[in-house]
Amino acid sequence: MADLNSRADQGQGSLARKAELVTTAGSSLCVLHVVRCTAFTVREQIRNLYRKSDGTYSAYMCKQCHFGPVDHGWCTALNTHHGEAKGETGHVNNACPKCNWFAKSISAWPKWDGKFQTAGASSSSSAPAINVFALSVPELKAELKKYGAGVQGSKPVLQQRLQNMLHPGGAS
Repeated sequence: MADLNSRADQGQGSLARKAELVTTAGSSLCVLHVVRCTAFTVREQIRNLYRKSDGTYSAYMCKQCHFGPVDHGWCTALNTHHGEAKGETGHVNNACPKCNWFAKSISAWPKWDGKFQTAGASSSSSAPAINVFALSVPELKAELKKYGAGVQGSKPVLQQRLQNMLHPGGAS
């Protein structure tokens, strides 16, 4: 949540200003209150970004773990650019950022319910961790097909492609 707060407040400095005022007051209880209020405010701001006039949300959530909001923009065919290279090291990943569930069409993604998942919370079991470097070429190809990614190339190429799909941004 702290990461969400820092990203949401980045460039605005509102959390920093509040923390500075609280530090001056010298009360750790106040700091906790400010962080909780800020986290609530950030969640409401995110909801407001996606809230439609009828009270539903324009964002989506994962069908497997219910993580949301997920904003796929205006793309309906999610496999079109999934796995596509972006820049020197980036790749488009239209899978769930929490559990890696993927569907080729946006119609398979449920509309977001406005709820935020807490760390580790999941409505169903998340996908098991995969060691891409222990998989055979047929296993690599089968996993890549699940994500709608290309299955051409040597074993190291397939391993790197799957690694990028499962851990976008280089996280492992």
